[in-house]
Amino acid sequence: MASGPGRPATYASIADDLRGKIATSQLPCGATVPSTGDLAATYRVAPSTAHRAITQLAHERLVVTTSGHRTIVAPRAVADSQAGDDAS
Repeated sequence: MASGPGRPATYASIADDLRGKIATSQLPCGATVPSTGDLAATYRVAPSTAHRAITQLAHERLVVTTSGHRTIVAPRAVADSQAGDDAS
């Protein structure tokens, strides 16, 4: 967890933690990202904070939400194209 002892996690610290797990393949392409409720429980935050972290990663094209309302790690081609945009 990115927050210190006694300090609640922020959406940014949750997004950073998940981003790191994606970068190191702890959450590989196609893997299901924990639900908002699971993230809220894990990081001891409100569900809205966990949702905001997932929304941030979706804006970065690192995760996508499927029609079944599951969130998965984006295919590598999508994630890599976003990284290429940052290099411009």
